[in-house]
Amino acid sequence: MKKTLILLAGLGLVPAVTAREIVLTVEGLVCAFCANGIAATAQRDPAIADVVVDLDNALARFVVKPNAGLTADGAKKIIARAGYEASAVTVTDQSTAANVFELTALAGGKLPSAVTSAYLVRQPGADGRERLFARITLERTHAAAWLQAATGESAAFTATPADMPLGWTPGSAPVRRADALFGGRPTLLALDQPDDHTTVLYLEVMI
Repeated sequence: MKKTLILLAGLGLVPAVTAREIVLTVEGLVCAFCANGIAATAQRDPAIADVVVDLDNALARFVVKPNAGLTADGAKKIIARAGYEASAVTVTDQSTAANVFELTALAGGKLPSAVTSAYLVRQPGADGRERLFARITLERTHAAAWLQAATGESAAFTATPADMPLGWTPGSAPVRRADALFGGRPTLLALDQPDDHTTVLYLEVMI
């Protein structure tokens, strides 16, 4: 059963939902068939909430379900079941609740309630201003406001493919301006809809 984070920031109550992200470098990841095989194997594992396979950089990113307890060794075994070997593993625990709270503050309280995961990474920009990159997974029916905010003006994330956090692959979807989302702050938005029920949003916000 899919778990939904109900945002209660207005009451000062934010559920402490912690997700773990495991990033693995995969040996022999050279084609779309390889990537699809790894993704399919990971999606069958009950501990995995989300998976992104970055073919360009030979990376697999697993988002682990809260309290599932999947370890780095367990993630390597998933890769092994797909017929490949992981040569490096990075494990990061991130608090969905805290990240949703921060994004809600930036958005003036206008954040969809059905957010199932939210990951944030901050990077300094070449102009000295900080950029906040976010990857948000939410119920597809709640994403309409975000999609409407994206204008027809095309753009590009400022991070290079190797530095862009959270699984974004250039060219996988158009990047659009969406300054209205965060009170006029310069914002870029791209999205992915991996299934009929889920939308994944990739954001860059200039702070």
